[in-house]
Amino acid sequence: TGAWEQHPKYGMRLRIVTVEVQRPSDRAGAARYLARLPQIGSERAGQIVDALGPGGAFAALDGGDAEALCRIPGITPERAADILLAANRDRAHRDAIVFLRGACGLGDRQAEAVIESMGDDCVAALRRDPYVLIDAVRGFGWERADRVARGLGIEPDAPIRLRAGVVHACRLAEDQGHTALTELRALHGEGRSVPGALALLGVGEAQVRAALEDLVRIGRVVRSGDRVDAALIQRSVMDDAEATIAGRIATLLRFHAGSA
Repeated sequence: TGAWEQHPKYGMRLRIVTVEVQRPSDRAGAARYLARLPQIGSERAGQIVDALGPGGAFAALDGGDAEALCRIPGITPERAADILLAANRDRAHRDAIVFLRGACGLGDRQAEAVIESMGDDCVAALRRDPYVLIDAVRGFGWERADRVARGLGIEPDAPIRLRAGVVHACRLAEDQGHTALTELRALHGEGRSVPGALALLGVGEAQVRAALEDLVRIGRVVRSGDRVDAALIQRSVMDDAEATIAGRIATLLRFHAGSA
């Protein structure tokens, strides 16, 4: 299932949202299909299909029916467990590829990079928050993550997108060597080279400020200072890192003071 869209280069195409794989129903095709799994191989695939039939073989793998597999000569309970695990991994990997290529609009290399970083069970995590791609996959910046989010139906003013934009503005400041920055800079940035959250998100300032307050409330961003116009904010991971470093330096100073 999906929706037709006009691609600027390829014309009308179907953007896939969900897919149902139709497996082979004949003996030879089912055996070849099963032989792809690392724990089965061609010889054992033929044995499974001969014993259970094509439909029964797929039903056993999909349903985790170890008992059915153990009725086949040569398949022990341990081997059956390995086969079922391999089948589950293969299914998860296939579903992830379809999701990343279709719903997220990624290419082959991008999809494989996401799976390598996040695992085959990345689909559920990305449906919850596609902006985790920025931290999870090296080189996967704001624009790519935002395209994925839009492909998944996240609206421009969705709270999850607004919060992600503020967090990414903090990341951009970190790239310039600033672990903390004023709220004004976080919102407005410093020209084109270091865009703020407003430029990234393209929405009103009141909405972005509300997203910042949400981030402070849930602990993803830490604010210091009483004056709003002079308050400093930073990602909580950076605040934790600075506190850890400061604590270790203090310990070293106490150690050296005691030894002197």
